[in-house]
Amino acid sequence: MSRAPGVEPGPSSRVRGTHTNRFAILTVCTANICRSPLMELLLRQQLDTSFYEVGSAGTRGFKSHPMDSDAARQAIRFGAAPQHFKSRPVTADMIRVSGLILTATREHRSSVLGLDPMALRRTFTLLEFAQLAAEYSNQPLDALIAESSRHRSHAKGEIDIEDPFRQGELVNQQVAEKILGAVREVSSVLNAVAARGGIITS
Repeated sequence: MSRAPGVEPGPSSRVRGTHTNRFAILTVCTANICRSPLMELLLRQQLDTSFYEVGSAGTRGFKSHPMDSDAARQAIRFGAAPQHFKSRPVTADMIRVSGLILTATREHRSSVLGLDPMALRRTFTLLEFAQLAAEYSNQPLDALIAESSRHRSHAKGEIDIEDPFRQGELVNQQVAEKILGAVREVSSVLNAVAARGGIITS
């Protein structure tokens, strides 16, 4: 039976090399009710989920809260289904089993590394990775992530996504559109890698 979008995956489905053979991606923001769930839902919507598994969490994440209503409206606007989503705090184990961690801001990236310093080479802000991945889109996934990390200083301009919580509809729309644009870039690259058979699952 398929899982409704936004429902927390079981622990084994996050691990690369399990029977699912899917590559685990984790999105992270502060409370896990606005930015990271929208990132998760849109990535689930656009990635080939036979190859990729996506979940989200928060650095100060609420436990089992629904998605913020303003952010949820943006998800619905883009055709995603937020009604089953439940928030959760990020843990070192989630980070350990994720092959790619995409955060809303550099501060969130630092929080992830505070839990697991070894995750540096696979942790990026979403906007940062959207720029970098496009430069190495012809590489297998492990090499793409490694090269993106090695050249992360090449990312230009804004790489943080502001917090839209209680900032009104216009800010929520602007943030959602920024997330959607970056998700489209990332999904295009990762789906092309999958289509070439360039996924590393162990």
